[in-house]
Amino acid sequence: MPIRRWAEEGKITLTPGAEINHEAIAEKVVEILAEFDVKLVGYDRWGASYLAERLAERGAPIQAYSMGSATFAPGCQLFQNLWAGRKLVIGDDPIMRRACADAIAKRGMSGYVRPEKPRDNTAIDPLVAAIMAVHCWGGKRSSCYESEV
Repeated sequence: MPIRRWAEEGKITLTPGAEINHEAIAEKVVEILAEFDVKLVGYDRWGASYLAERLAERGAPIQAYSMGSATFAPGCQLFQNLWAGRKLVIGDDPIMRRACADAIAKRGMSGYVRPEKPRDNTAIDPLVAAIMAVHCWGGKRSSCYESEV
């Protein structure tokens, strides 16, 4: 994955150092909260509890999100419906396009379709984050990208 090139092009922000810098990520989220009318920041309760604590300290509107089938299945279904209905647009974002291209669709035990990584050297995290974001949003109102035209 051309992560360094994406960073040079300004498409992704790398945190300083050799490991994940949760403080830097929290600060970036705070900047985004100040710029946009963010209602909720969903986070993976399994792997992001430390980051969630940093965001809570800064007053971010956060909500834990479970990747279990009871939660993730409806999120996947909503994302799929919005995608098929052409209400989601990825455009030329190379990071999301790569995540979507790398993902494979797997049917869960309860019948829902979810994305999975086919190999260890792929990353579908942007797609999973988009599914979480769409599910936290709920699909009940128009986004800022929709118009009546």
